[in-house]
Amino acid sequence: LGKFADAFVDEGIATFTFDYATFGRSSGFPRHMVDPTSHIADRRAAIATLVDHSKELGVDAGNIGLWGTSLGGGHVVSASLDDAASSKSIRAVVSQVPHLAS
Repeated sequence: LGKFADAFVDEGIATFTFDYATFGRSSGFPRHMVDPTSHIADRRAAIATLVDHSKELGVDAGNIGLWGTSLGGGHVVSASLDDAASSKSIRAVVSQVPHLAS
């Protein structure tokens, strides 16, 4: 997914990426365990971190866009609904080939 993040940066879009626990460079065992409840908590923590550090990162906390693919595509839709009920900082969502239901 790094190539996508690089493309956003090349277009002047500040980009924040993270790995769910047990995936990629994140820690945790067993590795690559799909746990939607844990993923939702990780996503919320990632967005909160971005908002909490927005001034030092030089980003507009009230103008966040989310991009997700596959299972993450469903998560960004869910995140936008969570945000609509709380901080209203998410202004755009791109959900590529989303996994929305089992």
